[in-house]
Amino acid sequence: WNGIQPGENVNYTFYTRGDVPYFCWFHMSMNGVVKVVLPHEYSGSLMTTGAGDTTEGSTSADVVTTGGLPMLVDVVMKSDGVGGFQFSPPNVVVAVGGTVR
Repeated sequence: WNGIQPGENVNYTFYTRGDVPYFCWFHMSMNGVVKVVLPHEYSGSLMTTGAGDTTEGSTSADVVTTGGLPMLVDVVMKSDGVGGFQFSPPNVVVAVGGTVR
């Protein structure tokens, strides 16, 4: 996979559990981790920062879940306010078989 071009969107479905780091080739400070888990393996709580945006904290009704874990999570690129960019949220949790877009 050659990465995401400006203006493109990508969906990626995770079928194997584990931590999957990701980053931007052009902005190396932009990075995060997708934690892919089975429902019985995750004891934390989840927090949503918008429809489908899920990070650790508490869960929301607008997130599609299985066993309390999200199956669909949105990650977007946002300005950091000082001339750079960041992923939001950078670190997400998704169930095995779940998709990050």
